[in-house]
Amino acid sequence: MIGVPGRSNALAIAGRLGMAAEILATATGLLDPDELRVDSLLQDIRRRRDEAEEALLRVQTSEEEALSLRRAAERELREAERVRLDARGEALAQAEAELEEARTSLRQLQRDRETLQIAREQVEERRKDVDRAALKIRQVRRERTGTAASTAAQPTIAAGDRVRVIPLDQEGEVISAGGGYADVMMGVLKTRQPLMALQRLGRARTTESQRPVVVPAAREPVNLEIDLRGYRAAEVEAMLDGYLEAAYRSGLPFVRIIHGKGTGALRKVVRDLLANHPAVASYDAAPANQGGDGATVAVLRVD
Repeated sequence: MIGVPGRSNALAIAGRLGMAAEILATATGLLDPDELRVDSLLQDIRRRRDEAEEALLRVQTSEEEALSLRRAAERELREAERVRLDARGEALAQAEAELEEARTSLRQLQRDRETLQIAREQVEERRKDVDRAALKIRQVRRERTGTAASTAAQPTIAAGDRVRVIPLDQEGEVISAGGGYADVMMGVLKTRQPLMALQRLGRARTTESQRPVVVPAAREPVNLEIDLRGYRAAEVEAMLDGYLEAAYRSGLPFVRIIHGKGTGALRKVVRDLLANHPAVASYDAAPANQGGDGATVAVLRVD
């Protein structure tokens, strides 16, 4: 598909060709979790793009049908006008009735055509959203490729170094490093990042390094979705705000918020918060096969 990056199916193909299961299991364990997440996002992007294209095709078909009906109505109108001019007596009254009916049908068809045009514009906007999401994935992959290529030239990163966390575009201080990863303090936030995602800026200032460092408990990886069903509105606002902040700092391109359908009160609280949250670029109802009105997908900003 032109314009959308593809998945890597090497392991799946190797399995079908008979490669030993233990080798495949070891190879799968060596995969970068971020790569698996990107593959998952690509699947979702393809599905959403297919849905948008199918919806656009349906709108185009309906529009063509409406145009055909309009032409037929116009032919009937012309024929009714001819009958009206030639008719006398009862024939004239009958022709007038048929003319009025044709005019009514024509007005209805015009309204239907305008409605179809609005639906088509909405589908076009959704397809543009999908294209923007695909562009973000390509940008992430280019950044990862550029970072990996420059890793060999980077100096060794050790505890006490001042670094820039490239995916978050934030500066912090390394408090420990080893095994290809480093723990970095950014203010009161601690994050664990691969060394290839860090750019060394130099040693931390002496006055800062002498201060006692309070290390918060390590955070679990941020999930792509959060389930808020069963919580009160007051609880939801604090939970969702913290979740969006963590997802944004983790570099997730989008998240899915499950709030259920019910009376719609919880959905309103969620979407009101999303509309004003600084980490959210846009949001919309989830696709039908992912919860529909019972869930909301929020696209996060990329700064």
